[in-house]
Amino acid sequence: MRRAPVTASRTWPIVLGWGARAASRSHIVARVTPQEYVEEVLSLVERIPAGRVMTYGAVADALADVSGRNSARQVGNIMARHGGGVPWHRVVNSAGRMPPGHEQEARQRLLSEGVPLKGERVDVSRALWGP
Repeated sequence: MRRAPVTASRTWPIVLGWGARAASRSHIVARVTPQEYVEEVLSLVERIPAGRVMTYGAVADALADVSGRNSARQVGNIMARHGGGVPWHRVVNSAGRMPPGHEQEARQRLLSEGVPLKGERVDVSRALWGP
């Protein structure tokens, strides 16, 4: 059996925030399409200045009002799939760890930009940038 094509009259809003973890907050309705969200994430990452970083969660928080989404994990997936053309090395996790599998290259790029490090991690308290 063939699935009917998706048309404007058959689409439903994407609802995020259902489940036990979201019980304390209201549901969020996405305001942009998934592709538009990818473009918003990549656009924000392009604006991070050299020598500064953002965390996956900070990127998600910065776009939450515009997009209706707020997921650090989703930002990480976008960066893994589509982030090759932007300064991907400037996005780290909340503990300052660099993108998995690319730690050496990210470290070299961040050091060349003057990002402060603490051991093997970015010193997020000194390097964090916000839009």
